[in-house]
Amino acid sequence: MTIQSERPQEKRLSQYGLQLITSFWDEHTVRRRASDGSVHDDIISGVIMDKKYYRQGRLLHTETMFSPLMQYSFVVNDKLEENVQCPNCGWQGKTAAFVNGCPFCGACYHITYADHQEASKRLAEKKAKQPLRYLLPLLVCLGVCMGLCVLLVRLTGRTFGLFDVLKGLVFGAAFGLTAFYCVYVRSVHVITEKAEENFRRQSTMLLEFEQGLKEMGVSLGSLFTALNTEITRKVFGDTSPAYREIVDWDILDYDGCRITRDEKGNPEADIDMTVRILQFRNSRLRSCETKAHAVMKASGVRYDPPKQGKPVVHCYACGSSIDLMSPVCSYCGTPIRYKQPLYLTQLKIDGLH
Repeated sequence: MTIQSERPQEKRLSQYGLQLITSFWDEHTVRRRASDGSVHDDIISGVIMDKKYYRQGRLLHTETMFSPLMQYSFVVNDKLEENVQCPNCGWQGKTAAFVNGCPFCGACYHITYADHQEASKRLAEKKAKQPLRYLLPLLVCLGVCMGLCVLLVRLTGRTFGLFDVLKGLVFGAAFGLTAFYCVYVRSVHVITEKAEENFRRQSTMLLEFEQGLKEMGVSLGSLFTALNTEITRKVFGDTSPAYREIVDWDILDYDGCRITRDEKGNPEADIDMTVRILQFRNSRLRSCETKAHAVMKASGVRYDPPKQGKPVVHCYACGSSIDLMSPVCSYCGTPIRYKQPLYLTQLKIDGLH
């Protein structure tokens, strides 16, 4: 049994007869999770390597571009009566209680953000696990260069025997290997270096953003978890024409994060993102990258370190300790509307109206 925050997405995938298998690189091991529960490895702190989408056992689509800065934690346990701990709020309980997400905070996975050096290391490890990505370009390069050299020997030589063919193949192989290294391998290294520079830029931006979040009384990890949880509920809970064909979405890049203020002067998190939207239309999966804008406000929910397996949470109206599983605060009677430290007030995805 899995602790799933993917339940709303699972319903959407099953509606179209789709199965999603996500591969994670976690603790130097490839681990996987399937949307139908057939594979549900425990993810301690993993980055996404790829997502594969199947229909009736046939592979329809594969996505491989993901940010190694974002690390996911999923808690899994096959024994319903064993105790597990929510990685988001720290609540402890039986596995059976987590089927639809943590009953305390509502989250199903926890997201942290790695520094740029750790992200670069994970990117290199991910590429090392994909040696075949070099094989096809190498074979094409060798084939073209060897063929051209043999043709050149044929056109310029007075004879064209076995020795001439071997000479053309040897020179072609040497030229092909050199060209492959200079053009393809070096370009991959340049792209990796640019990716590391982008990671460094994002890490610097988020460190500055984290300082502003302190005014809202929330951490960066809580923001990411709440943001993904809220957007997932919006995307898969909305049945309007703009959203009902969406079967998956991912944040690829954070373009800008800043603290702004509403009309009452209260701080709010203003986030610009590059996202990928996957839509199922006419029996085909259509993937597109677009820009998105989200605004989140602090709900007043604050988690303190757990006591006896349960986090200490304070009412956002009177400040008293409350039980998030109760509909109202037992001290002041205020309805408990939020279980995450932040809630989504605005979401705009370009191209969706």
